Amino acid sequence: MSSVFKWIILLLPALIWLAVRQIEHIWWAENLTSIPALIVFTYVVLASAFFITRRWLQSAFSAFVAILFVSLLVPPQRSHVASCSQSLSVIQFNLFYENSDINQFINYLLRHPADLVVMQELTPRVGSLLHMLDDVYPHYYGGQRDVGYPSNLMILSRHPITEVSVYRAPNGQEVIRAVWLPKGQAPITLFAAHPPSPRTSELWHQRNALVRTIETLTALYPEPEVLVVGDFNLSSVSPRFSALFPSFQTAPVTSWPTNIKGINVPEPMMIGIDHLWLKSEQGQRIICSRESSAFPQGSDHRMVTTQIGVHIP
Repeated sequence: MSSVFKWIILLLPALIWLAVRQIEHIWWAENLTSIPALIVFTYVVLASAFFITRRWLQSAFSAFVAILFVSLLVPPQRSHVASCSQSLSVIQFNLFYENSDINQFINYLLRHPADLVVMQELTPRVGSLLHMLDDVYPHYYGGQRDVGYPSNLMILSRHPITEVSVYRAPNGQEVIRAVWLPKGQAPITLFAAHPPSPRTSELWHQRNALVRTIETLTALYPEPEVLVVGDFNLSSVSPRFSALFPSFQTAPVTSWPTNIKGINVPEPMMIGIDHLWLKSEQGQRIICSRESSAFPQGSDHRMVTTQIGVHIP
């Protein structure tokens, strides 16, 4: 076997991964390449195996390829500016239907009240418990008579939420649209959603359709200040993600999965699927920072906190 062919074989996993990543019309292809840590892990294993067998050049080359793919890993925190005035905090959290310790989250909201809280996978029982926070969050949507919890979503706010409507897609998925009125600041049009997890071809198509629906809604209602929040079940390393909401700001952070069948997942293996997009036509508002937190626990997602404000040069 020629030496050139050996190097091609060594590069083959990376080349296949990059080629499959460009296939946007096959559901499993997008899912397979949504976790860049898999290809990093592959080359770390190869580098280790070559090192043990004293094949130094191949080991160094494999380590180099692994380092190249590390750039695709999503960080747990992003900070864009050092000083952010008129700051608004937004917490988003997929609570997980089987959450065994929802009190951790409730106590966290009591101690660290955010301006806006958007939750997914919320059960009616948990929705009832959250009313213990009515003094802190006097404004909410979800759980009212004849409203229920659209797509198991609930919104808590310290500021008024008005003009709320729910768009129901043909597949039964729902999108909440509202106008959020932070005190003393310009109103923000809010979209909250939870597209399905793309575990099958059908669910993958449903997720993509709902995401396109949200893009259409933001175009049909072109407000100057818009916030899109939710667990979108779409990896931030996907080319599909990069094409979404081109005029919006975003800052992906790692948020899922925290564990698989009770086994903790190392942070570098996680991906970002809990997203927030912000549009501010006058450039007045920016995403100052985003951070995912390992606490509160109980969910297979991390809680994500975003600070939105006005940049002070």
